[in-house]
Formats: sequence, C-alpha cells, structure tokens
Amino acid sequence: VFELNELEKSAILENKSIAITGKKGKYSRYELIKLIDENGGEYKPSITKDLDYLIAGDEAGSKLKKAEALGIQIITDNDFIDLI
Repeated sequence: VFELNELEKSAILENKSIAITGKKGKYSRYELIKLIDENGGEYKPSITKDLDYLIAGDEAGSKLKKAEALGIQIITDNDFIDLI
C-alpha cells in the first residue's frame, strides 16, 4: 500500500485524455484528476470519440454506456494507478 503522493510523476499519459464516472472507492475524483494532470494527461468532463480512457467506478451510468458504444477503453481506479 502506498500514498498517492509517493507516486513518481511522469509523462506516461502525454497526449491521453481521460474521463471519470461513477462513485470512486479508494480515490476521490479530485485525486484522480490531479494524477491525470501530474502525469501528462488531460481530464475531460464528457465522453467523446477522441477519449482514450474512462475511469469507471460503482454506479457508473450514461457515461459508461456511451464509452462502451464508442469503444473507449474502460478501466478502474486501481487499473489507472497501475498504468501510471
């Protein structure tokens, strides 16, 4: 187990756009947006065909359905932490 501030910052998400939906478990929306920014990514509040990832939590609704229909890669917050 680690603290979020222990994660090294990188450019691993450079040129990647990421949206968030649903209720988060371990990490707040603010923490996830901060990590997206710190690692070179861009947070997007809505789903578009150009989105690279959707971080989906519990009770994800219409954003999840739209992302699935567009073929966007859907990940959990834990998957996101593993990615960075």
